[in-house]
Amino acid sequence: MRLSKEKTKEITEAVRREIVKNPDVTIFEVQHNLNLHYEHIFDKNFIGKLKNKIHGERSYRYNQITVQYELAKFEDTIQELCNPLWAILENPNASNRDVISATREIRSAKSMLLEAMFDSGIFERQLGRVKNNDKFSPEDEELLKQAFDYALNPDVPIKVDINGENSI
Repeated sequence: MRLSKEKTKEITEAVRREIVKNPDVTIFEVQHNLNLHYEHIFDKNFIGKLKNKIHGERSYRYNQITVQYELAKFEDTIQELCNPLWAILENPNASNRDVISATREIRSAKSMLLEAMFDSGIFERQLGRVKNNDKFSPEDEELLKQAFDYALNPDVPIKVDINGENSI
């Protein structure tokens, strides 16, 4: 018996409901419950395939949550690392050597964070352009543009105006 995509999706949702009711449900129990509802005995291999697909989706969602959690911890670590470095940059008595070292460390740390974000799949590359899965505000987009410009051309100084807004 050949099933349409819509019917297969409906049966997949029925299998998902059975798994939610009892996470340790067997294929034969699902087969029996579907038989009661649809008055048709589905093949155990078909039900097993649907059940494995559902478990795969669940593990993928769990892995995404774990990656985002670890990435957030890494971002917090980078931010805490950069705080004392910014204090060095803001210190008028700091030597040029210390300022240069602090600048390099900040750039290196932020670059590692951005690379980790790319590797984690937050951003999706499309034909040389970066597409974000979520929408940024115009201010965030401008800050990202400035960060990319600085990362690609660090010799151009960043100027700060009176209002505290960055401009290149």
